[in-house]
Amino acid sequence: MQLTVYTVEFDDATVLAAEGDVDYWQLIPGDDRPIAIIGIFLAFDDVGDSAEKNIRWQVLRGHATAGSGAEFSTVTPRAVNRGMAGQESFTASGNLDVVASTGTPHKLHTDRFNTRIGIREFLPEEAWWGASQADVHLTVRQLDTVDETKKVSSTLYVAEYS
Repeated sequence: MQLTVYTVEFDDATVLAAEGDVDYWQLIPGDDRPIAIIGIFLAFDDVGDSAEKNIRWQVLRGHATAGSGAEFSTVTPRAVNRGMAGQESFTASGNLDVVASTGTPHKLHTDRFNTRIGIREFLPEEAWWGASQADVHLTVRQLDTVDETKKVSSTLYVAEYS
């Protein structure tokens, strides 16, 4: 199988105060082309001492239907290697305020991040968070409410097998 790495990103998305759970990312694998998140970068804007908070987040595999209310309903994957551009089969949506909730997801990762520091992580290959078409979705979710409306920017690095 050939492996191609893509980035998907959004910038200056709005996460509302008291909004609750937010799906930062929903990825849908293409036909017979498994995907894996191999890196995640996420940061909030202008976080001072009084607004600093630890936020719970998860990576989930397996919701049967997508969430909605995406600020970035279609995020175009970009091949890291320019020669592979336009060959992706997965789709990506960013910053969904109505989370995916149908079906029984499998929790692949649960953690906390500090809003001042954000998330900056590349995973070792044996720990990539993966999904196939049978899994339907791969989701990165915020589990806690932020105290005030914030702007967030994020980039995922996604490997796709073909």
